[in-house]
Amino acid sequence: MREIKANPNNGFSGLTEVLHFLAKLPSPQEVLNLRPAPDVQQEIDNLLEKNRTQGFNESDRLLWQHYEFIEHLVRLAKTQALIKLQQSQ
Repeated sequence: MREIKANPNNGFSGLTEVLHFLAKLPSPQEVLNLRPAPDVQQEIDNLLEKNRTQGFNESDRLLWQHYEFIEHLVRLAKTQALIKLQQSQ
């Protein structure tokens, strides 16, 4: 974690924010409302467009894998949040 925080240019853009958000133990509804920051979403959109038009180089591929990892973590959190909301009803 120190490495991620110390070097924000290492391809983990957005991960620190997601982890800080989850560490605050948000409510299930807050987790379900979680969306990427505008700058992160723009970077994802740029990568998607690059993949469609030019294809990925190795650096792009690694960055995309990082974003997939973040998305996986968020999906897990959202699944658990949805389960908690359904159990409370």
